[in-house]
Parts: sequence; C-alpha cells; structure tokens
Amino acid sequence: MDGKVLIDSIVCMKGEQLRVTYALFNEANLLHAFLASLRKTITRNEEDALKATLKNILNRLEDRTDAQLQLELLESMSQCVQVIPRRSFVSPDSLFEEGNDIVFKVLEIAREQDKTFKGVTLDEFMHHQVDAFFEKMDAEFQRNPDVVTANLLEAIPHLPPEMIQEIKTSLKIDEFSSEVLCRVMSTGGSALLFSGAVEVAGFSFYTTASTLLAWMSGLFGVTLPFSAYIGLSTSIAFLSGPIFLALLATMGGVYVWYGNSTYQKRLLPGLVAQIILCRNANDPVNYEPLIEHWKHISHQYQSLAETQRTLVFDQEQIQNQIKSLSTRLSEIKARKSQVGKLKSEIRTQLKQLLSTERSLDTWKINDAFSLQATELSDCRSATANLRSIIEGKTERVVDSILNLIRISIKGANIFYNQRKENDILDRMVVSLLETANLEDCVLDSPHYATYIQMHGEYHNLHREEILMIEEEKESKDKLDLLEQEYYSAEADKRKHLDELKELRKRFPRLQYCS
Repeated sequence: MDGKVLIDSIVCMKGEQLRVTYALFNEANLLHAFLASLRKTITRNEEDALKATLKNILNRLEDRTDAQLQLELLESMSQCVQVIPRRSFVSPDSLFEEGNDIVFKVLEIAREQDKTFKGVTLDEFMHHQVDAFFEKMDAEFQRNPDVVTANLLEAIPHLPPEMIQEIKTSLKIDEFSSEVLCRVMSTGGSALLFSGAVEVAGFSFYTTASTLLAWMSGLFGVTLPFSAYIGLSTSIAFLSGPIFLALLATMGGVYVWYGNSTYQKRLLPGLVAQIILCRNANDPVNYEPLIEHWKHISHQYQSLAETQRTLVFDQEQIQNQIKSLSTRLSEIKARKSQVGKLKSEIRTQLKQLLSTERSLDTWKINDAFSLQATELSDCRSATANLRSIIEGKTERVVDSILNLIRISIKGANIFYNQRKENDILDRMVVSLLETANLEDCVLDSPHYATYIQMHGEYHNLHREEILMIEEEKESKDKLDLLEQEYYSAEADKRKHLDELKELRKRFPRLQYCS
C-alpha cells in the first residue's frame, strides 16, 4: 500500500532530518538568504551565509515537536497536489488514504516531468530514482575514474557506521582503498558498490541527498558535475553540506521569485523520494503522536470556533443593549426638553397671575415670599407716585419746559421700577414654587385653585425631571461600560478570527472535518 509507505516514512522522520525536509518544502524565505545559481561555484562567504540561514530556520523550528512538523508537512503536500481536504486524521487508515491520494498525484507529476518513467507504483518510482542515480555515477566514473574514486574514498567514512559495515560485508573487504573502489566500480559499477547500503533500510542520507540533488538538477535543466553529488557525502549532516545548501537556496529562490506553487509541485516527487529513502526500516512506526496532534489542533479549532460564535453572539447582545440605551437617552433628552418648556410655561402663567394680584401682603407662603411681597408693594407705590407727578402740569411756559425735563427723569425712573417689579415677580414665582405644599399656605386670591393646580403640576414635572436626570446619568455610565465591553469583545473576536484563519491556512481540512 503506497500510502502506508509514505505515511510510515513521514512519521519515522525525526529531529534535524525532519526539520531540513520541512524547511526545504515550506520555508520559502530561503530565497532571501542567497540566490545562488547551480551553474557557478559559490564562495566561502556565500556558503557560510547559506549555512547560517538554514541553521536559523532549524533553530526556529527547534521548539516545534516532531508531530507538529510531520502533520504540517503532510498537510502541505496534500495542498500542493490539491487533495480534497475531506479526511480527519483520527486513525492510521485515514492517514494511509491521504497518503494514497498524495502518491497518486506525485506519480502523475513524475511521469509528466520524466518521460522515461512509466511506472504507476511508488516502488517503481523509487527504483527508477535509484537506478538513475547509479547511472549518473557510473557515467561520471567512465569520464573521470580517478576523481570519482578519490571522492568516494573521502565520502564513505562519513556514512553511518552500520552502513559502512554493510558495504564492507557485501564487498568482503576489511578497509576501503582507491584500488578496491576502482575495481568495484569498473566491474560492477556503483550498484555493486552500494548494494550493501541499499539493503540497509532507508538507503541513508547519502543517496537521499544525492537523489534529490540529481532530481533538482534535471528539474531546472542544470547539468551538474559529478563532484557535486559526491561532494555531498563529505558532510552528510545537511547543515555542513555546501552543495546541498546551494541547492536549497536555489530551489527556494525560484519558488518565491515566481510567486506560485508550480515549482513547489515540481519539487514534490524529489521530496517524496527523500522522505522514503531517509527511513530506516528498523525504526518503529508510531502514528499516535501525529494523530494526537491532529486531535489537539482539531479541538483547538473547535474551541476557537465556539468561542468566536459566543463572542459574536455576546457582541450582538451588547450592540442591542447599546442601541436600546441610545434610544432611551434620546427619549430622555426629548422629554427633558419638553418638561423644561412646560415648567417655563407654568412659571410664566404664575408670574402673570401674581402681577394681577393687589393684596399680596396678606399672603402667607414663606419668609422670602413675604419680603418680596413687601418689596413689590413699595415698588408699585413708587411707580404710582411717579405717574401722579408726571400727570401734574402747569401752563406757564417756563414751568412747561421744567416739567418736560422732570417728566423725562420720572419716566426713566418708572421704566427702572417696572424692570424691578418684573424681577421681583420672577423671584416670587420661585419662592412660591419652592413651597412643598401650597395648600397649607394662605393665599387670599380668587385664583386660589389655579395656583394650587399649577403648583402641583410644576412639582410633578420637577420630580419627573430629577428622575430623568438620574436615569440619564446611570444610562450614560452603563453605555460607557457597554461600549468598552463591545470594543473588548471586538478585539477578542478579531484575535480569535486571526487564530482561526491561521489554523485554516495551515490546515484547510479543519473547515470540513471539525
């Protein structure tokens, strides 16, 4: 089952090996470290820059668990070949089915890219890749036997110890030498030389890196010297492999430069080959960490989605309360204006009534009113005296001129007294209205019932106004709190929405499987 082979290889990838593979496929910012052409020899500074870039990426991925990176790598591969995101990874079988779909698409891509490949299974694809690698190595040996032999002699000690021992056992030798390697390559080729290594599950980092490099060089029409392939073996740990680093930078650069997934898709067959070849058959296969991480991601997504729905609902409720309070505040404002006008009308009517009264000295309202009544009586008497003086005239010419001057002066005094009387009446209205119960007072007036009625109406309006002022203050305070809650909920909603978008971006299937 091809899907199981791929999934088993993914879940067996650990540590630096997994992180390098993940970085190669997902970290497009490798372009920004260095855009190196495979056609030129990179300088030591360029090599160091590439090493530093990849090392920084690996350091950044160090805190991520293997299960996290395995799941994200699997999801990235699915997205790359547009596998329908309909599965929830809750069992090994669901993983195998996803792997089958990926492999099917990968084989389609491989057949399109390499017309010599006609296979329909993963096993055929892997054999094709290994055979192609050996063919390249043998062809280079025929052209430069001494160089290839020297490179092999330098490279082999850097292979894993168990692999070195398998090669020695299969060749029945104790140590490697130029003569031994040259004889093996001349008689049986690289397939014979590495037959022991191939039998060691996983085919090791050496063939993995070389296979991927061969694939990549053909991918972009670049013919590499054989030393590039052999040079990889001098530092099997990816961080110190300058040629492989240059390859990574170039691939990342092309991918980002054109800004689409075409080159990522073209890289995928080589990536699959790397993942499978890196696996050691003796490694135990454990799907649980990946499945548990998927469940964790799914639960996290569901929790965020539920919280988001709650926030949206709460915000709608808050918005309704804000709308209701705003409406009520508008009503209070309108009613306060109306009450203010009604109170003003009552004061005007009371003032008009008081101005018609002639015996206010006998009223018993309160001390302030009594003083004002006396003041009003004095003001009215002074005005009456002034009017009587003005009305007194003499027919003598000289007296007429003097009278005219006196009349002007007295007229000004009358105008002043009228304004004073008007002011006294305003204060009397206030004093009258400040009385809590007018019925207990003495009002010697034919308009007694009218005074009582207007006094009651005014106090009712005043009490209503006080209640509205209190309600208005409480409503404004509550409105301020609700607006704070609304904006806080809005901030939380945006935060959760960003987290949901980020999860959906990383795992599109969450929209369909959660």
